[in-house]
Amino acid sequence: MIEAPDSARPLVEPALGTLIPFRPVPSALTRQFGPYVALLLFAAALLWPLCLGRSLYWGDILLYFHVMLGFASESLRQGRLPLWNPYVLCGQPYVGNPQSALFYPTTALLPLVPVWLFLSLNTIVHLFLCGTFAYLFLRRWTHRRAAALSGALVYMGSASLVGRIQFPPMIQTAPYFPLLLACVDACVERPGPWTGAATAIVVGLTLFAAHAQMAYLIFAGAVLYAGARLLAAYRRQAAEPGSTSPVPAALWLLASGGLGLLLASAHLLPALQLAHESVRERMTVAEANRFVLELRQLLTLIAPRFFGHPASGDYWGGGNAWEPALFVGWLPLLLIGYVAARCIRQRWVRFWIVVALGSLWLALGRDGGLFTLAFWVVPGLSEFHDPARFLFVTTLAFAALTAAGLDAWLAQVRRRSSLVGLTALALIAAPLWWYGQDWNPATPPAALASRPAAASALRPQMGFGRLYLPGQDLFWKRYITEGYRDYGPADPRFVAEETATLMPNLPMRFGLEMASGYEPVPIDAAVSVEGLARAAYRRGEPNLSRLMALLNATTLALPRSLRVADPRLLPPSASQPLRNLRAWRNLDATPRAWIVRRTRHVEGRQRILAALAAPDFDPREVAIVSAGTDRSVNELGWGSDIPPAPPIQITARAAGVLHLHANAGAAPGFLVVAATAYPGWKATVDGRPARLLRADGALMGLLLPPGTHQVRLVYAPDGLRLGLYLTLLACGALTAIAGAALRLRPSPPVPLSHAVGEGSQS
Repeated sequence: MIEAPDSARPLVEPALGTLIPFRPVPSALTRQFGPYVALLLFAAALLWPLCLGRSLYWGDILLYFHVMLGFASESLRQGRLPLWNPYVLCGQPYVGNPQSALFYPTTALLPLVPVWLFLSLNTIVHLFLCGTFAYLFLRRWTHRRAAALSGALVYMGSASLVGRIQFPPMIQTAPYFPLLLACVDACVERPGPWTGAATAIVVGLTLFAAHAQMAYLIFAGAVLYAGARLLAAYRRQAAEPGSTSPVPAALWLLASGGLGLLLASAHLLPALQLAHESVRERMTVAEANRFVLELRQLLTLIAPRFFGHPASGDYWGGGNAWEPALFVGWLPLLLIGYVAARCIRQRWVRFWIVVALGSLWLALGRDGGLFTLAFWVVPGLSEFHDPARFLFVTTLAFAALTAAGLDAWLAQVRRRSSLVGLTALALIAAPLWWYGQDWNPATPPAALASRPAAASALRPQMGFGRLYLPGQDLFWKRYITEGYRDYGPADPRFVAEETATLMPNLPMRFGLEMASGYEPVPIDAAVSVEGLARAAYRRGEPNLSRLMALLNATTLALPRSLRVADPRLLPPSASQPLRNLRAWRNLDATPRAWIVRRTRHVEGRQRILAALAAPDFDPREVAIVSAGTDRSVNELGWGSDIPPAPPIQITARAAGVLHLHANAGAAPGFLVVAATAYPGWKATVDGRPARLLRADGALMGLLLPPGTHQVRLVYAPDGLRLGLYLTLLACGALTAIAGAALRLRPSPPVPLSHAVGEGSQS
């Protein structure tokens, strides 16, 4: 970023509105590929257990991402897209899950390798890309490779990134922040088809990488950065009438951003649909303010283990250890202070200082005040929790300032600047490795293949029903929440013990469907109805078995230390071969689908839940219907005595597919299917389209005329179909842009005088 000065002239650097042009590729292979080799070796050093064949397992890796990727892998091996996940909360969309990354390029590797190996390779590759793309971005703003490399090491080795590797979509999205900023630079400096297409592709990949909050932060940072670049270009044009206008660059940025959103439509549209149907629509500031950076935790910038660490089992700070993690090393702090003191008049330096301070302030959550204001004012921010994640933006700002600081420092070194640069890189990398290499415990892959006896023992008892786990909080506290202070041993026995708890969502690994489960973006209606059953269990209410039946929960499983007293729940026998669990059989269990003769019309979420919780409600006798049902459905069966319908026969069943043989008898009936009602399900009765209704607050319902019928239910979301069409349209547009660009002569490079001529103008 800063040119080495002569003794007779002041320090000169490019301002925010200009870039150093690309340099010719040096002939020496070491100079050409050396930085990338160094970044790859540093990524391997940080993740050395994975390079030795061990597997990530702790926290969300084991309980969520491993099982979700296993489900997707099996579906892809069978040649079908995993659109619907039937294993959690009576069913959830998989293709609309914001963390599914179904259309991300590396997902193509998933059916070819074991899930644990896919996670390891994906993590190593993306941590390396974090450093590579940060280096490419900072290389345009620095005069020395060592300076750009220092910022790349800070970014990829920071506690903010390495501490979040247990969330694969986060580390998968993180590389695109510096790459998108580099694309913004390219669009501003050389607007045209190639730079616009590259920007659109990066925007699309950022969304396909499948972490909505990280993508939101990246796009917000890119918008701020683009605004600063365009403002600097506008000021340059005002000062130099012959310079390039920023208007074409702004238009290309807008067009490429829109094209990138269009490119990611296959992921974006189903995800927006799920967000609309989820509890996130009603999140409050208090709920969003979950994990924050406490003001005292700024001490970890200097003393990273001041509050202890889960690896040593002595963490005592607020929240968990990784959300407020901010350590970037000691030398980078000195370099940041140096560049802030020496080069504060430079626009590029001032920009990143403001970004660092602003994101730190937001990370304080409600205690800082700025987050509360932004929660109500900034569009989309209210959909996300954990203000501490703004530290991701702070980390990139620190990386940019570190590179600027080292560049300014090396500019003052007249002799042995290469040796000084290498020494600085070593002093940056060593503390980051020391602090980051034990962030993510690993275990032998064989430990993840253990199958507990409980999984085999419960399957015959469950039949075609679901498992209900209302007491999962104890297991969660023992193995996860307490793990905020202590990871626990990484040996196979500990992993097998945790697996044997069948804590959500572990039953997915063994083909056991759950009426409960863990979903970051759950469907609101399903969570509300499951919450009634959970409340009935905790209060000891007598309608627990009926509410379980509503969810097709045939088995109640609890930690061995807990009991439930309900005459309609058959207690476990003394010979039940479960180590950590006890399982009760629901005597009121219903099949997956059944026919009722009566319906009751109730409007309003709270009224529906009250009707379901009423002591006289029996899901086998009456169905609660609402929202758009006609009179024939609302008043079905009242005032008549009609015999019950025969049992429903399931003729075909798979993820997102259910074929039924139903006999309504001599009178109309209302078919209730114990699966979450969600837009995208299509129904046919005897080959003719039929209207699906919402029954009992969260389930699918269908009015059947008298007689025998073939009912087919298929999950085929229109949002995905439209998204795929739009994605293909964007691909066609990108192809057309590339073809048109090949016919155009490339624009001349930016003269060096334009790159460095502004000096230290503020």
